[in-house]
Amino acid sequence: MDRTTGAIMDERRDGPPAVRRVAQLANFMGPGSGGLRVVVEQLGAAHVRAGGERLVLIPGPATTVTESEGEVRRTVDSPRLPGPGRDYRVLLRRREVVAALEDFGPDLIEVHDQLTLTWVAAWARERGIPSVLYCHERLDLVAADLAGGAAAWFAVAGRLWAGRLAPRFDAIVCASSFAAQAFGHRRPPGLHLIPFGVDLEIFHPRRRTLPPGGSPERPGGGPLRLVFAGRLAPEKHPGTALDVLAHLRDDGVEAHLTIAGAGPLGPALQRRVAKERLPVTFRNHVADRLVLAALLADADVALAPGPRETFGLSVLEAMACATPVVVSARGGSQELLAPGAGRAAMTARALADAVREVTADPATHAAARRAARRRAEEFSWDSAARRAARMRLAAVEAAAALAVADATPESVTRGRGGRSRADAGERPRELRHRVRVGARSSSQGRGR
Repeated sequence: MDRTTGAIMDERRDGPPAVRRVAQLANFMGPGSGGLRVVVEQLGAAHVRAGGERLVLIPGPATTVTESEGEVRRTVDSPRLPGPGRDYRVLLRRREVVAALEDFGPDLIEVHDQLTLTWVAAWARERGIPSVLYCHERLDLVAADLAGGAAAWFAVAGRLWAGRLAPRFDAIVCASSFAAQAFGHRRPPGLHLIPFGVDLEIFHPRRRTLPPGGSPERPGGGPLRLVFAGRLAPEKHPGTALDVLAHLRDDGVEAHLTIAGAGPLGPALQRRVAKERLPVTFRNHVADRLVLAALLADADVALAPGPRETFGLSVLEAMACATPVVVSARGGSQELLAPGAGRAAMTARALADAVREVTADPATHAAARRAARRRAEEFSWDSAARRAARMRLAAVEAAAALAVADATPESVTRGRGGRSRADAGERPRELRHRVRVGARSSSQGRGR
């Protein structure tokens, strides 16, 4: 049994994870970040609790390093994005990224960006370090939105790019079938569907502080309370939430919308609210999770009209608070629905009708609340973390198999796809050291 095989078997027994030292690299994490930040923090924290160690490497306004038990957090001085993305920074200084990785010495690298950080996969493979790509967005739809072009054309380009990315990494993670569609009907063998989770204690019906609202269908209960929680950016379609509110009011439904979020569309949304005199409260970005949970729990319906969500953490958080959801019929959010827990629709008019259906009478609404909570209870961060641990193990095995294949005489001569190893600057002696996880992940650990 070689040391890599021993490490793999170690994962299948109780004790610390075989893949102990995980580096998490992410872009587009600003002060108002939502889902991406939650995923990185929750999965990383679970890995540390299991006995592992992690490096969190993200862009920031200055280079900083902080260390705690099992964790190193580094920000790299990085430029802001121009235009609508100006709240975000991007890791562009490769030398500093490499220095941080070399200093930490990871057993596995997780990349949470499909554009500017994909070069890390090649750097890792040359050093025998498995790498994983988390797909938090559909790049084809992002490009179509930015260019204002036909989504079908960009879908072809997106599949081509996804097809180039897949073999570079040892594993690909998508949180929904909708996200995995970027890779076409023939999914790469290393693709893992790992639904994310929700903190079922923080996001809980007991956070509710107000009685149910009312509408003409439920007279005497006050206005119907709607909530939109998310970044005020084009991909989230917050303007559609205002359209839904306007349709309800045109239908004679007394309703009020709370918007919890910040972003480039904020000023335009506020101008529209003032012009049309819509009953809307803006709460900006809510960083306190307990405060956010109370906002979601106090709502009668949560709106998530974004058509290209690859999962929908805010949807799951609302459902965990026993708040029914009305979501776009396109995207990953609809995959979270269960019978009675909410509705999916395409247009603002149809979304407004769905709100009325969910709140048609007290019994229907109460049943929807119960169904929403039951469905959310199927998604815990513990479950997501266990799947992530199995995925990391699969990435180690894939990297080991690739190293063995690369070390055969034929592949040493020509390499994968007929490319000469000499052309790639690799020597046979180097190939024997392509996978180092076993040495790092053996039972003695590294003892930092």
